[in-house]
Amino acid sequence: MPSAFDPQTVEGLRQRLARLRPEAERRWGRMTAHQAIVHMTDTFRMATAERPVP
Repeated sequence: MPSAFDPQTVEGLRQRLARLRPEAERRWGRMTAHQAIVHMTDTFRMATAERPVP
C-alpha cells in the first residue's frame, strides 16, 4: 500500500494533481476538479486532526 511518508508516492500525487484541469472530463462522479481536491484535502485534515470530524 502506498504511504504518504514515501517521497516517491508524494511526488506521484503532486504530479497527478498538477494535471487536473477544470475543463477535464469528470472521472470521479459529479464533482468538479476543485470539489475533488477540497474533498481530498478535508479528508487528510481530519486524519491529521487539523479539522474536526463531523
